[in-house]
Amino acid sequence: MVDSVSGMLNAKQALVVRTVAESITAARERAGLTQRDVAERLAWFQPTVSRLERGAHSPTLGTLVQVATALGCTLVVRLEPVTTPRAGG
Repeated sequence: MVDSVSGMLNAKQALVVRTVAESITAARERAGLTQRDVAERLAWFQPTVSRLERGAHSPTLGTLVQVATALGCTLVVRLEPVTTPRAGG
């Protein structure tokens, strides 16, 4: 039972990391910036930005705020209720 719950949580976390990575990439492209441009704004190395965009790194909230600022964006975190289909419906 514990393994199935742990696996489910890991899958959900992986989905969130992938969604965040896609959002970072999309925001960077909308801003017309390269990964190198973003890295320079953050005083990072370009491979660090690449890892974020590939979802190879699970960023902290502080890191997300920094990235959003560098991209000229506002970070928005939203928690939504889980909807489940009704039985027989």
